[in-house]
Amino acid sequence: MNGKSIVDCELDRKIAQGAVRHVLKVLRPRYVCVASSKVWRAIFCNIDTAGFECCAVAHAASAWWNRRNRHGANGRLQFRNFIQNALRASQRGGSN
Repeated sequence: MNGKSIVDCELDRKIAQGAVRHVLKVLRPRYVCVASSKVWRAIFCNIDTAGFECCAVAHAASAWWNRRNRHGANGRLQFRNFIQNALRASQRGGSN
């Protein structure tokens, strides 16, 4: 790793949004966890998340995976909490 971020352009975001929309339409997931804040900002901000529970966490290779953010949680903790809440809801038979 060199610490540099991937540089994207508008066309990259447009194609990725189309691909994500298609995957979501086909799979119809109940839960989606985006493991990249950059992807969340670039792609998911324009995706309709109605019908499923969604969250964004820092990528595991990011320093923010283990570093606390302004809300007091790191990416690892946010990911674990999301998965645990999804499992609890599924066990209760929840729609989410």
